[in-house]
Amino acid sequence: MAKLTLPEFRARLTKMGGELEEMQTTFHREAANLAHRKRMEGMRAGMDYKGGSFAPLKEATIKRKRGEHSTIKVYRSRKGGPSGLATRRAKASATPDSPLIDTGAMLRTRVEADAKEGRVIMARSRSERISKAGSIGRIHHDGTKDIPKREHWGFYPGVRDGVNKRYRRLVSDVMRKATRG
Repeated sequence: MAKLTLPEFRARLTKMGGELEEMQTTFHREAANLAHRKRMEGMRAGMDYKGGSFAPLKEATIKRKRGEHSTIKVYRSRKGGPSGLATRRAKASATPDSPLIDTGAMLRTRVEADAKEGRVIMARSRSERISKAGSIGRIHHDGTKDIPKREHWGFYPGVRDGVNKRYRRLVSDVMRKATRG
């Protein structure tokens, strides 16, 4: 195989333009999916992104999540009928001892890839994008006087190694295709 000069190598890379863009998009998608999968695994295991455990829930919270607390009064308006106060019993959680995964709302948030800037970012909830303060995800991540800090936004163990491995594979694929012509 003949050695390529730098201008010949650049010309081949330019010729591969669309293919390179597709490879880059695939890389970012794989990296984002890996980060999201590791985050979900970590949260289900009750650990933060640094590898430590989440603070355990208070006994009152566990009782509430089991549905052991009293009924609550809610205001209901009924179509074609009377409206007013009614009582409703809270549903019991399937995971009363696990913090942050009760409703699944925090597991639904995504890890997004920005291919143009070449980075993988943690996408927070819509409410958190609009408002800096009101998100339940931010409250649990930063903690308050009554809620312990449970840091769930970040790259969980194994993500960086997996992304680096995928990046090395991307570079080797590009080099192989460019040098073969």
